[in-house]
Amino acid sequence: MRQNHHRQATCSIIGEHLKVRYEGGKKGPNPAPIVNDMNKNLGVKCSYWKAWKARKWAHELIRGSTANSYPKLPAYLYMVQKSNPGTYTRLIVDEEHKFKYLFLSLGVSIRGFCYMRKFISIDGTHLKNLFGGNLLIPTAQDENFQIYPLAFHFFDSENDASLNWFLTCLQHQVPDRHKSIIKGVRNVYKNAYHGACMWHLGQDIKTKFSGKGLKKLFEKTAKESKVSELKKLFAEISTKKPSVATYLKNESFESWSRCHFHCNRYTIMTTNNSESLNQVFREAREWPIILLLEEIITTLSRWFYDRRKNANSCPTPLIVDTEDIMRQRYEQSRYMRVTPINLSEFHVKGEPLDGIVNIEEHSCTCGEFDIDKILCVHGVAAVMYHGVDVYNL
Repeated sequence: MRQNHHRQATCSIIGEHLKVRYEGGKKGPNPAPIVNDMNKNLGVKCSYWKAWKARKWAHELIRGSTANSYPKLPAYLYMVQKSNPGTYTRLIVDEEHKFKYLFLSLGVSIRGFCYMRKFISIDGTHLKNLFGGNLLIPTAQDENFQIYPLAFHFFDSENDASLNWFLTCLQHQVPDRHKSIIKGVRNVYKNAYHGACMWHLGQDIKTKFSGKGLKKLFEKTAKESKVSELKKLFAEISTKKPSVATYLKNESFESWSRCHFHCNRYTIMTTNNSESLNQVFREAREWPIILLLEEIITTLSRWFYDRRKNANSCPTPLIVDTEDIMRQRYEQSRYMRVTPINLSEFHVKGEPLDGIVNIEEHSCTCGEFDIDKILCVHGVAAVMYHGVDVYNL
């Protein structure tokens, strides 16, 4: 093996040499460093392709074969359901009994969704060890603005059939009354609305249109909660770049504007939650499917345990992040003037905008109270003036 181009420096021998560097879930070297290591430390010239195959061989020595993992799926999913009450799984194979679709939603995710914000983000990623397959992850957001994974959908190829199958499975866990998911889901979710990802739309604008600051101006417009302010910002876009304004009109205000969306979008303007989760499992996406599923279940178990522990130790009625927001708004509200209109409505004057708050309807003309479901600064000023407990709203 120490001789240059020695015929015994096969992928399997190099893999045996490397396997210790991948044990215990270690990332280990990629093909390029392997080539350099073989040349420098062992004096053996190794092609990139051989290094790639040796790395794959080392992975299989540690974690087992990808192909051998699939026949074990039915038994594994049965044990997952037994050990995680309420878990929903479905496995589909083709006529040749080859893997086609897999849907997994843990019981804890299903039970907890009723406490989450009813807006679902969906994003997909490629699985390197699933014979060119893919992973789709629908996520919600909890009241502490953290990622809440709902399910995991593995599929062989991206097409209408796989998407419809996935949404049918998801409907078992997320009833039709909960809005909204993605464009084209109305075959399954009859009342769903589609919200475009602000980041992806902004990237399209940056790529297709020339002009400094267009993307930033668009994002500011998309996040605006008050229709009158959005009109001013959109007029600025129209003046600065009419073609961008036309492009956004064709996309429809309801899909990208927070204040025009048909239901509650809260502060969720991008698919970052789903994309972040894809990054969490970036290394595991190369593993055999059962090991990937084990990593998913272990990670979610750890997250939910830590969140439950933090929630139980929280000293205030609200979770920490929302409590911090309310403290900041309380400080701002101290400099505002409140004029009662009637028993439930109040005119609140302050910078940068005034607002009319209706305590009974949980609304404010600034739009933030209505959309975010958290008291805006005008709302805080109104309830403090009226003597209402802030926590009740």
